[in-house]
Amino acid sequence: MNNDTITNATDVPSALAFCDWRIEVYNCVMSELWVAQVTVSVISYFVLAISGTFVFGYRYKHMWKGLFVDHGHGIRPLPVDNLLFFWTIACYLRGLHSLLMLTNAYTRFWQKEFMQEIGWTMLCYGGILYLVGIIYTIPVNYTRGRATLKIETIKDSLSYFTSREIYIPTPNTLNIILGLWCLYPTVTALPFAILSGLSRDHGNFAAAARWTGAQYISYIIFDSSFAFIGAYYGIHFMLILRNSMKQFSRRSGGYYQSHSNATRSALDRLKYTM
Repeated sequence: MNNDTITNATDVPSALAFCDWRIEVYNCVMSELWVAQVTVSVISYFVLAISGTFVFGYRYKHMWKGLFVDHGHGIRPLPVDNLLFFWTIACYLRGLHSLLMLTNAYTRFWQKEFMQEIGWTMLCYGGILYLVGIIYTIPVNYTRGRATLKIETIKDSLSYFTSREIYIPTPNTLNIILGLWCLYPTVTALPFAILSGLSRDHGNFAAAARWTGAQYISYIIFDSSFAFIGAYYGIHFMLILRNSMKQFSRRSGGYYQSHSNATRSALDRLKYTM
């Protein structure tokens, strides 16, 4: 068996391998499908990025208060501005990564891994800042003591019972949580992706697979915590808005006045999310 035969034999499995669609779209099974998918992604990402840029520019010109504002002994992130800012950056990065894959411009695996992961990291930052900003807007007087959030019973719309107290961290605690939460994907998923790429560049595919596995495990932990905390505070926040409208309606004199007061109260509370 000559060298050409060995080369051809070793090239066949790689040519028939499944695409790792995160970082490659050529010389693999169903390559044409992945090329089409990434092409659509490039267009979509840049449309979203340009739209996000215009919306953020409008908010910066007419509604700008900064990405963070002082809040007691902490710094409160403004939810919508942070979400828009970081997700727009993420769209640019994701679009650039997809474009570089289509043009086959990458020369190393670690470059592919870094570019595909940095976009997801920006998405994580936006989601974290949005969620923490929403937690800041939950009024403390609805969370403990006699004014704890009241939930209506199903049978009688005029009766209600007091729910258990909602845990709201202090501003200092929220800032610590914010810092640690933003640090988590920065020191786990991102370096794991780079290490996976470096292992591939050195031909150590077993180590690359282990680093990729660690990357996905870190995301399972992150996504699970984000979903749990988001559901806990999101549900209570919506219940507060709902019950605020009904309580203001009952305390007001007439229908039109109560409807106006309830709507105004709900809008006043919602504006803090903006």
